[in-house]
Amino acid sequence: MDWLRRLWLRLPGRRREAGSVVAGPAELCLARDGAVARRLPWDRVTRIEAFKLDCYVVDCICLRFHVRGETPLTVDESMAGFETLAGVLERRLGISPEWYLTVMFPAFETNLAIIWEAPARPDLRDACSDPN
Repeated sequence: MDWLRRLWLRLPGRRREAGSVVAGPAELCLARDGAVARRLPWDRVTRIEAFKLDCYVVDCICLRFHVRGETPLTVDESMAGFETLAGVLERRLGISPEWYLTVMFPAFETNLAIIWEAPARPDLRDACSDPN
């Protein structure tokens, strides 16, 4: 299957260096060219979406991490550490590994799925407002 990966990386719009993702106990890190490009603390993640990109010959499974007030962070299965990240999501957030199959089929469809959302927090303005 290595030939398929090499072919996929040659498709238009694909970079040869996809980077890597490291899921630590306190944060998710995206690294490119040997340096940390972005850090995302777990406690700031508000939603995680899984989806698929059609790359002509193959599909690419992606995860998008939403953070309030920031640009979402998207990682994909071509990145080193993606499989480990999927395991961390299961252990840390209780996300069932079935999300992968849900997104994978049918082929060549986006199959966007919200796989996790942070619990709703009460609005402190309501809790602290003067009842009079």
